[in-house]
Amino acid sequence: MWSWNRIGLWAALIAVVVTSFPAVASAVNYLPTGEREAIISMGRNPEPPECAGWQDVVDIWWNITYSTTPNYVYYKLTDPNGVTVEDSTYADSSGVSVTRSWTVPNFPVDGKYWIRVEYWSKQAGHEATAEVSFYVCSGIGEICAQKWKDANCDGEGGAGDLPLSGWWLCITTPLGDTFCDTTDANGQVCWTKLPLGTYTVFDPPVTGWVPLFAPSREAVLTENDPTWSGAFFNVHYDECYGACCKCDGECVEVTPEECDRIGYEFMGLGTHCDQVECGAPSATKKSTWSKIKNSFRK
Repeated sequence: MWSWNRIGLWAALIAVVVTSFPAVASAVNYLPTGEREAIISMGRNPEPPECAGWQDVVDIWWNITYSTTPNYVYYKLTDPNGVTVEDSTYADSSGVSVTRSWTVPNFPVDGKYWIRVEYWSKQAGHEATAEVSFYVCSGIGEICAQKWKDANCDGEGGAGDLPLSGWWLCITTPLGDTFCDTTDANGQVCWTKLPLGTYTVFDPPVTGWVPLFAPSREAVLTENDPTWSGAFFNVHYDECYGACCKCDGECVEVTPEECDRIGYEFMGLGTHCDQVECGAPSATKKSTWSKIKNSFRK
């Protein structure tokens, strides 16, 4: 049988256990993932692919929208090797809207730096995280690319062709990131203050347009040659090409001039081989084909 002394002893032990872990008992009541509504918006300047160089100032800012009670906000900046450059903890709500800066030192580690911001609430604990990166480099270069329309349908880039404005051109940096921008009124886009290294410059495919040459180029920026310039030529299919029926019933897609030159039957601008049926050729084309065959027999 339990005595009051024993009951009092157990009550005292329970009181000790409870009062020994106040943080576990009262500090965090975890919310389901679906109820964690904090959103971190953040930015930095300069933005990649533009580089920050020695003694340049990198501006960093973030804003957090939330419905829980802020516990703290944690900020960390790491270099390309994953080494922490600086970090800070903002208590309560002091870190929900912050603007700060970091000055690039002399002889920094070149590459991609990461900014990380974490929001911790009293109800949900670690509720939200956001990260952005920026580039630091000791040497810079420039890439300019142009976009042209083969207006005279001659299959060659040159006189008579027109620049295309508002078209996307892209680069992939030596650090593996891809950036795209639109061409100006002169059909050109330039990326400046770039890290040195090997880039891929490319012309994304557009429905109805056919590249005349390779749609992707390699650009190498070095200390001795830090600039690159190149042009991409495209032809509008419906204005220059169509289905051309060979005498043996096979179909190719070429310009009207090319189809006539080889003595085949052109089916019209903008037509495709999967839209036409190449049957028996006309008498004119038959005689042309016969002349071709006869010329080979002689």
